[in-house]
Amino acid sequence: MNGGQTPGMLVRPSAAYERTNAIYPVLLDASVIFSHFNRVIHYISHTDAVDSVRKVLADERVHGALLKKAGKHEVKYLGSWLKDIASDKRMEQITWLEQLIQRLRYGVVVVALGAKVFTSVPKQLLGLYNTAVDIKSVGGSSGALLKAFAELIRSPGQVVRGIRGESPVMLSRIDTYDREIAEALSYMEGENPRLIRWNEAVMLPIRVMQFYVVDIPSYITAKALAIKNGNSEQDAITYAEAFVTRTQGSGEARDLAFIMRRQRNVMLRTLTMFMTPMISILNQARMYGSKRTAAGYLQLMLVTMAPAVTAELIRQLWEDDEDDEDSDILSTFGRVVSDGTLSLFPLGNIVNAAIQGQSRSTPVIGEIQHGVMSLSRLSSSFWDEEAEVSKRDVIGVLKFAAVLTQVGGADQALDTASGLYDAIQEWDDLTKKEVASKIMFGR
Repeated sequence: MNGGQTPGMLVRPSAAYERTNAIYPVLLDASVIFSHFNRVIHYISHTDAVDSVRKVLADERVHGALLKKAGKHEVKYLGSWLKDIASDKRMEQITWLEQLIQRLRYGVVVVALGAKVFTSVPKQLLGLYNTAVDIKSVGGSSGALLKAFAELIRSPGQVVRGIRGESPVMLSRIDTYDREIAEALSYMEGENPRLIRWNEAVMLPIRVMQFYVVDIPSYITAKALAIKNGNSEQDAITYAEAFVTRTQGSGEARDLAFIMRRQRNVMLRTLTMFMTPMISILNQARMYGSKRTAAGYLQLMLVTMAPAVTAELIRQLWEDDEDDEDSDILSTFGRVVSDGTLSLFPLGNIVNAAIQGQSRSTPVIGEIQHGVMSLSRLSSSFWDEEAEVSKRDVIGVLKFAAVLTQVGGADQALDTASGLYDAIQEWDDLTKKEVASKIMFGR
Protein backbone atom coordinates (compact mmCIF):
# COMPACT_ATOMS: atom_id res chain seq x y z
CA MET A 1 0.00 0.00 0.00
CA ASN A 2 2.88 2.34 0.60
CA GLY A 3 5.34 2.60 -2.30
CA GLY A 4 4.45 5.55 -4.48
CA GLN A 5 0.79 5.63 -3.47
CA THR A 6 1.06 7.32 -0.06
CA PRO A 7 1.62 10.92 -1.31
CA GLY A 8 -1.49 10.69 -3.46
CA MET A 9 -3.54 9.84 -0.39
CA LEU A 10 -2.78 13.16 1.32
CA VAL A 11 -5.09 16.17 1.24
CA ARG A 12 -3.01 19.09 0.00
CA PRO A 13 -3.67 22.80 0.60
CA SER A 14 -4.95 24.83 -2.33
CA ALA A 15 -1.67 26.69 -2.87
CA ALA A 16 0.33 23.46 -2.98
CA TYR A 17 -2.17 21.96 -5.40
CA GLU A 18 -1.90 24.86 -7.85
CA ARG A 19 1.93 24.77 -7.74
CA THR A 20 2.27 21.02 -8.30
CA ASN A 21 -0.75 20.04 -10.42
CA ALA A 22 0.11 21.88 -13.63
CA ILE A 23 -1.88 19.71 -16.04
CA TYR A 24 -4.63 22.26 -16.64
CA PRO A 25 -4.31 25.87 -17.88
CA VAL A 26 -4.30 28.61 -15.25
CA LEU A 27 -7.74 30.21 -14.92
CA LEU A 28 -7.61 34.00 -14.97
CA ASP A 29 -11.12 34.85 -13.79
CA ALA A 30 -13.06 35.22 -10.55
CA SER A 31 -13.91 31.51 -10.43
CA VAL A 32 -10.49 30.82 -8.90
CA ILE A 33 -11.62 32.60 -5.73
CA PHE A 34 -14.48 30.18 -5.17
CA SER A 35 -12.26 27.27 -6.19
CA HIS A 36 -9.77 28.31 -3.49
CA PHE A 37 -12.55 28.59 -0.88
CA ASN A 38 -13.77 25.11 -1.80
CA ARG A 39 -10.26 23.69 -1.50
CA VAL A 40 -9.70 25.32 1.90
CA ILE A 41 -12.98 23.90 3.17
CA HIS A 42 -12.11 20.49 1.78
CA TYR A 43 -8.63 20.63 3.32
CA ILE A 44 -9.98 21.51 6.78
CA SER A 45 -12.76 18.91 6.72
CA HIS A 46 -10.84 15.99 5.17
CA THR A 47 -7.17 16.21 6.07
CA ASP A 48 -7.32 14.50 9.49
CA ALA A 49 -9.76 11.82 8.37
CA VAL A 50 -7.84 10.91 5.22
CA ASP A 51 -4.53 10.87 7.08
CA SER A 52 -5.99 8.58 9.76
CA VAL A 53 -7.36 6.14 7.18
CA ARG A 54 -4.04 6.21 5.32
CA LYS A 55 -2.17 5.26 8.51
CA VAL A 56 -4.61 2.43 9.22
CA LEU A 57 -4.27 1.03 5.70
CA ALA A 58 -0.48 1.30 5.89
CA ASP A 59 -0.39 -0.86 9.04
CA GLU A 60 1.09 -4.28 8.19
CA ARG A 61 -1.57 -6.19 10.14
CA VAL A 62 -4.48 -4.37 8.49
CA HIS A 63 -2.85 -4.57 5.08
CA GLY A 64 -2.26 -8.33 5.49
CA ALA A 65 -5.83 -8.95 6.65
CA LEU A 66 -7.24 -7.01 3.70
CA LEU A 67 -5.07 -8.93 1.25
CA LYS A 68 -6.20 -12.24 2.74
CA LYS A 69 -9.92 -11.47 2.84
CA ALA A 70 -10.43 -9.15 -0.15
CA GLY A 71 -7.47 -9.80 -2.45
CA LYS A 72 -4.85 -7.50 -3.93
CA HIS A 73 -7.19 -6.02 -6.52
CA GLU A 74 -9.70 -4.81 -3.92
CA VAL A 75 -6.86 -3.39 -1.83
CA LYS A 76 -5.51 -1.57 -4.87
CA TYR A 77 -8.87 0.03 -5.61
CA LEU A 78 -9.35 0.91 -1.96
CA GLY A 79 -6.21 3.01 -2.37
CA SER A 80 -7.66 4.59 -5.52
CA TRP A 81 -10.84 5.41 -3.67
CA LEU A 82 -8.89 7.15 -0.89
CA LYS A 83 -6.98 9.17 -3.49
CA ASP A 84 -10.29 10.34 -4.96
CA ILE A 85 -11.49 11.43 -1.52
CA ALA A 86 -8.22 13.25 -0.87
CA SER A 87 -8.19 15.17 -4.14
CA ASP A 88 -11.98 15.63 -4.47
CA LYS A 89 -11.84 16.62 -8.13
CA ARG A 90 -15.57 17.31 -8.10
CA MET A 91 -14.69 20.77 -6.74
CA GLU A 92 -12.70 21.67 -9.83
CA GLN A 93 -13.96 24.81 -11.55
CA ILE A 94 -15.01 24.16 -15.14
CA THR A 95 -15.65 26.56 -17.99
CA TRP A 96 -19.13 27.70 -19.05
CA LEU A 97 -18.91 25.49 -22.16
CA GLU A 98 -18.11 22.44 -20.04
CA GLN A 99 -20.97 23.33 -17.70
CA LEU A 100 -23.34 23.46 -20.69
CA ILE A 101 -22.08 20.13 -22.06
CA GLN A 102 -22.44 18.57 -18.60
CA ARG A 103 -26.00 19.87 -18.24
CA LEU A 104 -26.90 18.59 -21.70
CA ARG A 105 -25.34 15.21 -20.90
CA TYR A 106 -27.50 14.74 -17.81
CA GLY A 107 -30.52 16.02 -19.71
CA VAL A 108 -29.95 13.44 -22.45
CA VAL A 109 -29.73 10.69 -19.79
CA VAL A 110 -33.09 11.41 -18.13
CA VAL A 111 -34.84 12.15 -21.44
CA ALA A 112 -33.47 9.09 -23.27
CA LEU A 113 -33.91 6.55 -20.43
CA GLY A 114 -36.78 7.96 -18.38
CA ALA A 115 -40.08 6.03 -18.58
CA LYS A 116 -38.81 3.89 -21.47
CA VAL A 117 -40.98 0.98 -20.33
CA PHE A 118 -41.27 -0.46 -23.85
CA THR A 119 -37.61 -0.28 -24.93
CA SER A 120 -34.81 0.50 -22.46
CA VAL A 121 -36.46 -1.19 -19.46
CA PRO A 122 -37.02 -4.60 -21.13
CA LYS A 123 -33.49 -4.45 -22.59
CA GLN A 124 -32.11 -4.71 -19.06
CA LEU A 125 -33.23 -8.35 -19.10
CA LEU A 126 -30.63 -9.07 -21.76
CA GLY A 127 -27.99 -8.67 -19.04
CA LEU A 128 -28.95 -12.19 -17.96
CA TYR A 129 -26.99 -13.42 -21.01
CA ASN A 130 -23.84 -12.37 -19.24
CA THR A 131 -24.86 -14.06 -15.99
CA ALA A 132 -25.65 -17.35 -17.74
CA VAL A 133 -22.34 -17.40 -19.63
CA ASP A 134 -20.18 -16.50 -16.63
CA ILE A 135 -21.90 -18.96 -14.30
CA LYS A 136 -21.27 -21.78 -16.77
CA SER A 137 -17.59 -20.82 -17.06
CA VAL A 138 -17.13 -21.50 -13.32
CA GLY A 139 -18.98 -24.79 -13.21
CA GLY A 140 -22.56 -23.67 -12.72
CA SER A 141 -25.62 -24.21 -14.89
CA SER A 142 -28.55 -22.28 -16.28
CA GLY A 143 -30.78 -24.31 -13.97
CA ALA A 144 -29.20 -22.54 -11.00
CA LEU A 145 -30.35 -19.22 -12.41
CA LEU A 146 -33.90 -20.54 -12.75
CA LYS A 147 -33.78 -21.72 -9.12
CA ALA A 148 -32.74 -18.21 -8.11
CA PHE A 149 -35.79 -16.77 -9.87
CA ALA A 150 -38.02 -19.33 -8.16
CA GLU A 151 -36.59 -18.39 -4.75
CA LEU A 152 -37.12 -14.71 -5.46
CA ILE A 153 -40.71 -15.24 -6.61
CA ARG A 154 -41.60 -17.33 -3.53
CA SER A 155 -40.62 -14.67 -0.99
CA PRO A 156 -39.41 -11.50 -2.74
CA GLY A 157 -39.48 -9.20 0.28
CA GLN A 158 -37.58 -11.56 2.56
CA VAL A 159 -34.96 -12.39 -0.08
CA VAL A 160 -34.26 -8.75 -0.98
CA ARG A 161 -34.09 -7.64 2.67
CA GLY A 162 -31.69 -10.46 3.45
CA ILE A 163 -29.38 -9.63 0.54
CA ARG A 164 -29.34 -5.90 1.24
CA GLY A 165 -28.65 -6.65 4.90
CA GLU A 166 -25.67 -8.92 4.26
CA SER A 167 -24.08 -7.16 1.28
CA PRO A 168 -22.93 -3.51 1.33
CA VAL A 169 -22.49 -3.66 -2.46
CA MET A 170 -26.06 -4.79 -3.09
CA LEU A 171 -27.40 -2.34 -0.52
CA SER A 172 -26.41 0.61 -2.70
CA ARG A 173 -26.40 -1.06 -6.12
CA ILE A 174 -29.82 0.19 -7.24
CA ASP A 175 -28.33 3.70 -7.06
CA THR A 176 -24.82 2.96 -8.38
CA TYR A 177 -25.08 0.27 -11.07
CA ASP A 178 -24.84 2.82 -13.90
CA ARG A 179 -22.55 5.86 -13.91
CA GLU A 180 -24.83 8.05 -16.05
CA ILE A 181 -27.99 7.50 -13.99
CA ALA A 182 -26.19 7.88 -10.66
CA GLU A 183 -24.42 11.09 -11.69
CA ALA A 184 -27.49 12.61 -13.35
CA LEU A 185 -29.69 12.17 -10.27
CA SER A 186 -26.89 13.32 -7.96
CA TYR A 187 -26.22 16.40 -10.13
CA MET A 188 -29.87 17.47 -9.88
CA GLU A 189 -29.92 17.43 -6.08
CA GLY A 190 -30.61 20.88 -4.69
CA GLU A 191 -32.55 22.00 -7.76
CA ASN A 192 -36.35 22.12 -8.22
CA PRO A 193 -37.72 19.52 -5.73
CA ARG A 194 -40.69 18.68 -7.96
CA LEU A 195 -38.43 18.13 -10.96
CA ILE A 196 -36.15 15.91 -8.87
CA ARG A 197 -39.09 13.77 -7.69
CA TRP A 198 -40.36 13.55 -11.28
CA ASN A 199 -36.99 12.44 -12.65
CA GLU A 200 -36.55 9.89 -9.87
CA ALA A 201 -40.01 8.50 -10.70
CA VAL A 202 -39.42 8.18 -14.46
CA MET A 203 -35.97 6.63 -13.89
CA LEU A 204 -37.32 4.13 -11.38
CA PRO A 205 -38.55 1.47 -13.88
CA ILE A 206 -35.12 0.90 -15.45
CA ARG A 207 -33.40 0.84 -12.04
CA VAL A 208 -35.97 -1.59 -10.59
CA MET A 209 -35.73 -3.91 -13.59
CA GLN A 210 -31.94 -4.05 -13.40
CA PHE A 211 -31.75 -4.53 -9.64
CA TYR A 212 -34.64 -6.88 -8.88
CA VAL A 213 -34.85 -8.93 -12.09
CA VAL A 214 -31.16 -9.10 -13.10
CA ASP A 215 -28.83 -8.25 -10.21
CA ILE A 216 -30.66 -10.09 -7.41
CA PRO A 217 -31.00 -13.44 -9.30
CA SER A 218 -27.36 -13.13 -10.43
CA TYR A 219 -26.28 -12.59 -6.82
CA ILE A 220 -28.32 -15.55 -5.52
CA THR A 221 -26.94 -17.83 -8.24
CA ALA A 222 -23.32 -16.86 -7.62
CA LYS A 223 -23.60 -17.14 -3.84
CA ALA A 224 -25.23 -20.59 -4.04
CA LEU A 225 -22.47 -21.80 -6.39
CA ALA A 226 -19.73 -20.47 -4.08
CA ILE A 227 -21.25 -22.25 -1.06
CA LYS A 228 -21.64 -25.44 -3.10
CA ASN A 229 -17.91 -25.26 -3.92
CA GLY A 230 -17.04 -25.24 -0.20
CA ASN A 231 -16.68 -21.50 0.52
CA SER A 232 -17.75 -19.96 3.81
CA GLU A 233 -20.83 -17.74 4.02
CA GLN A 234 -18.76 -14.53 4.05
CA ASP A 235 -16.51 -15.68 1.20
CA ALA A 236 -19.61 -16.61 -0.80
CA ILE A 237 -21.04 -13.11 -0.26
CA THR A 238 -17.78 -11.52 -1.39
CA TYR A 239 -17.72 -13.74 -4.48
CA ALA A 240 -21.36 -12.96 -5.32
CA GLU A 241 -20.72 -9.22 -5.04
CA ALA A 242 -17.74 -9.46 -7.39
CA PHE A 243 -19.77 -11.67 -9.75
CA VAL A 244 -22.58 -9.12 -10.10
CA THR A 245 -20.09 -6.30 -10.65
CA ARG A 246 -18.17 -8.33 -13.22
CA THR A 247 -21.17 -9.46 -15.24
CA GLN A 248 -23.47 -6.43 -15.01
CA GLY A 249 -21.02 -3.55 -14.75
CA SER A 250 -20.89 -0.92 -12.03
CA GLY A 251 -20.90 2.84 -11.76
CA GLU A 252 -18.76 2.82 -8.59
CA ALA A 253 -15.46 4.67 -9.06
CA ARG A 254 -13.40 1.68 -7.91
CA ASP A 255 -14.99 -0.58 -10.57
CA LEU A 256 -14.48 1.73 -13.53
CA ALA A 257 -11.47 2.13 -15.75
CA PHE A 258 -9.60 5.42 -15.47
CA ILE A 259 -11.27 6.79 -18.62
CA MET A 260 -14.66 6.77 -16.85
CA ARG A 261 -13.69 7.83 -13.34
CA ARG A 262 -14.35 11.27 -11.89
CA GLN A 263 -12.11 13.81 -13.56
CA ARG A 264 -12.22 17.34 -14.90
CA ASN A 265 -12.31 16.37 -18.58
CA VAL A 266 -16.04 16.77 -19.25
CA MET A 267 -15.61 16.06 -22.97
CA LEU A 268 -13.97 12.68 -22.32
CA ARG A 269 -16.75 11.70 -19.94
CA THR A 270 -19.32 12.74 -22.55
CA LEU A 271 -17.68 10.48 -25.15
CA THR A 272 -18.08 7.50 -22.81
CA MET A 273 -21.81 7.97 -22.17
CA PHE A 274 -23.89 4.80 -21.77
CA MET A 275 -20.75 2.62 -21.69
CA THR A 276 -20.69 1.66 -18.00
CA PRO A 277 -21.21 -2.11 -18.49
CA MET A 278 -18.73 -2.49 -21.35
CA ILE A 279 -15.86 -0.52 -19.84
CA SER A 280 -16.46 -1.95 -16.36
CA ILE A 281 -16.34 -5.51 -17.73
CA LEU A 282 -13.12 -4.79 -19.61
CA ASN A 283 -11.62 -3.20 -16.52
CA GLN A 284 -12.48 -6.26 -14.44
CA ALA A 285 -10.98 -8.52 -17.10
CA ARG A 286 -7.76 -6.50 -17.16
CA MET A 287 -7.54 -6.58 -13.37
CA TYR A 288 -7.64 -10.35 -13.14
CA GLY A 289 -4.83 -11.10 -15.59
CA SER A 290 -4.43 -12.57 -19.06
CA LYS A 291 -6.81 -15.51 -18.67
CA ARG A 292 -9.58 -13.28 -17.37
CA THR A 293 -8.78 -10.73 -20.06
CA ALA A 294 -9.38 -13.30 -22.80
CA ALA A 295 -12.53 -14.47 -21.06
CA GLY A 296 -13.61 -10.86 -20.60
CA TYR A 297 -13.34 -10.10 -24.30
CA LEU A 298 -15.27 -13.27 -25.15
CA GLN A 299 -17.86 -12.31 -22.57
CA LEU A 300 -18.04 -8.82 -24.02
CA MET A 301 -18.77 -10.18 -27.49
CA LEU A 302 -21.63 -12.23 -26.08
CA VAL A 303 -23.06 -9.43 -23.99
CA THR A 304 -23.17 -7.13 -27.02
CA MET A 305 -23.93 -9.43 -29.94
CA ALA A 306 -26.41 -11.84 -28.38
CA PRO A 307 -28.72 -9.15 -26.96
CA ALA A 308 -28.53 -7.20 -30.24
CA VAL A 309 -29.50 -10.30 -32.24
CA THR A 310 -32.27 -11.13 -29.75
CA ALA A 311 -33.70 -7.62 -29.90
CA GLU A 312 -33.66 -7.67 -33.70
CA LEU A 313 -35.33 -11.10 -33.77
CA ILE A 314 -38.12 -9.82 -31.51
CA ARG A 315 -38.52 -6.79 -33.77
CA GLN A 316 -38.74 -8.99 -36.87
CA LEU A 317 -41.36 -11.21 -35.22
CA TRP A 318 -43.32 -8.18 -34.02
CA GLU A 319 -43.39 -6.43 -37.39
CA ASP A 320 -43.93 -9.71 -39.26
CA ASP A 321 -43.04 -8.18 -42.62
CA GLU A 322 -43.77 -10.90 -45.21
CA ASP A 323 -42.09 -8.89 -47.99
CA ASP A 324 -38.62 -9.21 -46.44
CA GLU A 325 -36.34 -11.54 -48.33
CA ASP A 326 -33.88 -13.84 -46.55
CA SER A 327 -30.92 -11.82 -47.84
CA ASP A 328 -32.44 -8.61 -46.43
CA ILE A 329 -32.95 -10.28 -43.04
CA LEU A 330 -29.34 -11.49 -42.96
CA SER A 331 -28.13 -8.04 -43.95
CA THR A 332 -30.23 -6.48 -41.20
CA PHE A 333 -28.85 -8.89 -38.60
CA GLY A 334 -25.30 -8.12 -39.73
CA ARG A 335 -25.93 -4.40 -39.40
CA VAL A 336 -27.52 -4.80 -35.97
CA VAL A 337 -24.59 -6.86 -34.69
CA SER A 338 -22.00 -4.36 -35.95
CA ASP A 339 -24.00 -1.41 -34.60
CA GLY A 340 -24.53 -3.05 -31.22
CA THR A 341 -20.85 -3.95 -30.84
CA LEU A 342 -19.05 -0.90 -32.21
CA SER A 343 -21.39 1.64 -30.60
CA LEU A 344 -20.18 0.56 -27.15
CA PHE A 345 -16.68 1.88 -27.83
CA PRO A 346 -15.82 5.61 -27.69
CA LEU A 347 -16.57 7.10 -31.13
CA GLY A 348 -17.31 3.56 -32.38
CA ASN A 349 -20.80 4.48 -33.56
CA ILE A 350 -19.38 7.41 -35.54
CA VAL A 351 -16.79 5.18 -37.24
CA ASN A 352 -19.41 2.50 -37.92
CA ALA A 353 -21.76 5.06 -39.49
CA ALA A 354 -18.94 6.43 -41.65
CA ILE A 355 -18.19 2.91 -42.93
CA GLN A 356 -21.85 2.59 -43.94
CA GLY A 357 -21.78 5.98 -45.66
CA GLN A 358 -23.91 7.66 -42.99
CA SER A 359 -23.39 10.55 -40.58
CA ARG A 360 -23.67 10.09 -36.83
CA SER A 361 -22.40 11.88 -33.73
CA THR A 362 -22.29 11.44 -29.96
CA PRO A 363 -25.63 11.53 -28.06
CA VAL A 364 -25.13 15.06 -26.76
CA ILE A 365 -23.88 16.54 -30.04
CA GLY A 366 -26.63 14.67 -31.89
CA GLU A 367 -29.29 16.25 -29.65
CA ILE A 368 -27.80 19.71 -30.20
CA GLN A 369 -27.70 19.27 -33.99
CA HIS A 370 -31.20 17.82 -34.20
CA GLY A 371 -32.66 20.45 -31.86
CA VAL A 372 -31.05 23.43 -33.61
CA MET A 373 -32.00 22.17 -37.09
CA SER A 374 -35.59 21.49 -36.02
CA LEU A 375 -35.84 24.95 -34.47
CA SER A 376 -34.43 26.52 -37.63
CA ARG A 377 -36.89 24.72 -39.93
CA LEU A 378 -39.80 25.44 -37.62
CA SER A 379 -38.92 29.14 -37.48
CA SER A 380 -38.69 29.29 -41.28
CA SER A 381 -42.10 27.67 -41.69
CA PHE A 382 -43.74 30.41 -39.61
CA TRP A 383 -42.37 33.10 -41.94
CA ASP A 384 -43.16 31.21 -45.13
CA GLU A 385 -46.94 31.08 -45.65
CA GLU A 386 -46.67 28.21 -48.12
CA ALA A 387 -44.53 26.04 -45.89
CA GLU A 388 -46.16 23.42 -43.65
CA VAL A 389 -45.28 22.95 -40.00
CA SER A 390 -43.62 19.56 -39.70
CA LYS A 391 -44.64 17.33 -36.80
CA ARG A 392 -41.11 15.98 -36.76
CA ASP A 393 -39.68 19.48 -36.24
CA VAL A 394 -42.16 20.24 -33.45
CA ILE A 395 -41.15 17.02 -31.68
CA GLY A 396 -37.47 17.81 -32.24
CA VAL A 397 -37.82 21.25 -30.63
CA LEU A 398 -39.84 19.91 -27.68
CA LYS A 399 -37.33 17.15 -27.09
CA PHE A 400 -34.40 19.57 -27.18
CA ALA A 401 -36.23 21.83 -24.72
CA ALA A 402 -36.73 18.82 -22.44
CA VAL A 403 -33.00 18.04 -22.60
CA LEU A 404 -32.11 21.65 -21.70
CA THR A 405 -34.58 21.72 -18.80
CA GLN A 406 -33.79 18.10 -17.80
CA VAL A 407 -37.39 16.89 -17.86
CA GLY A 408 -37.11 13.10 -17.78
CA GLY A 409 -39.35 10.80 -19.80
CA ALA A 410 -39.99 13.38 -22.52
CA ASP A 411 -38.74 11.10 -25.30
CA GLN A 412 -41.24 8.37 -24.43
CA ALA A 413 -44.05 10.87 -23.92
CA LEU A 414 -43.43 12.48 -27.32
CA ASP A 415 -43.18 9.09 -29.06
CA THR A 416 -46.48 7.98 -27.51
CA ALA A 417 -48.23 11.27 -28.31
CA SER A 418 -46.97 11.22 -31.90
CA GLY A 419 -47.92 7.57 -32.37
CA LEU A 420 -51.37 8.12 -30.88
CA TYR A 421 -51.94 11.07 -33.21
CA ASP A 422 -50.97 8.96 -36.23
CA ALA A 423 -53.10 6.05 -35.03
CA ILE A 424 -56.17 8.27 -34.76
CA GLN A 425 -55.55 9.68 -38.25
CA GLU A 426 -55.13 6.21 -39.78
CA TRP A 427 -57.46 4.28 -37.45
CA ASP A 428 -59.46 2.50 -40.14
CA ASP A 429 -56.35 1.28 -41.99
CA LEU A 430 -54.39 -0.11 -39.03
CA THR A 431 -54.46 -3.45 -37.28
CA LYS A 432 -54.51 -3.70 -33.47
CA LYS A 433 -50.83 -4.60 -33.44
CA GLU A 434 -49.94 -1.59 -35.61
CA VAL A 435 -51.90 0.70 -33.29
CA ALA A 436 -50.08 -0.75 -30.28
CA SER A 437 -46.72 -0.33 -32.03
CA LYS A 438 -47.41 3.33 -32.78
CA ILE A 439 -48.46 4.04 -29.18
CA MET A 440 -45.49 2.20 -27.66
CA PHE A 441 -42.73 3.15 -30.09
CA GLY A 442 -44.14 6.13 -32.01
CA ARG A 443 -43.92 4.30 -35.33
